[in-house]
Amino acid sequence: MSKRYTLTNLDKSAIYKTAKNLGVDPYEFAAVLEQESGVNPNIWGGQGGGYYGVIQFGGPERAEAGLNPEKIGSYTVAEQLPHVEKWLRGRGFESGMGTDKLYATILGGNPEADIYAKDSFGTSVADSLNRFYTGGSLNKIARQKLGDLPQENLTINNYYSVEEPKKETKKKKDPFEQLMLGQLLRSVNPTGTTGYPFQQMLGAIQRQGNDLADNLVKQYQSFGGLR
Repeated sequence: MSKRYTLTNLDKSAIYKTAKNLGVDPYEFAAVLEQESGVNPNIWGGQGGGYYGVIQFGGPERAEAGLNPEKIGSYTVAEQLPHVEKWLRGRGFESGMGTDKLYATILGGNPEADIYAKDSFGTSVADSLNRFYTGGSLNKIARQKLGDLPQENLTINNYYSVEEPKKETKKKKDPFEQLMLGQLLRSVNPTGTTGYPFQQMLGAIQRQGNDLADNLVKQYQSFGGLR
């Protein structure tokens, strides 16, 4: 028999994070863990009492998941869930497949396992899904244990923390732009009429523009325009 296990904030955060990684609803994921183990990482059960942990790993499955034999019996949920994710992915589960495929992997060994097949206790994926989904009995228990979902501005990384606001990177000013801006500002109220390169450049452009405009008017008049 395993001692009663109480979820810590670290455990809850790990459940949210793992569910997010797997692309499933966190309450549905917690409901699956509730059915398998009561969300107890150190419970033994299953046929012959040889299955261990939050998803009831068998002996070969514990090795696949990389559980430390010396730590069996003293895991926390937060410590065990990375092994759960590793094992699920190793069996072919991919993010976004859904809770039905996730539980098919746990109960039948792969995402494409028959959802109507029953285990030694008469449990099948098909019979369990309604308990996992919103309104189901295990989903309600999961909501009680986990509480409200973190807000979008909370970082879920094995602990609750407010995400720091992103700092805007200041654009480095171009020295040439600064020089031209300075020349322009000085030209608005210059101390003299000459000696400002930017002002001289504007004057040259104006003179060239005036000459071009005069030539265009003359050409237009030669065709009978601007009488």
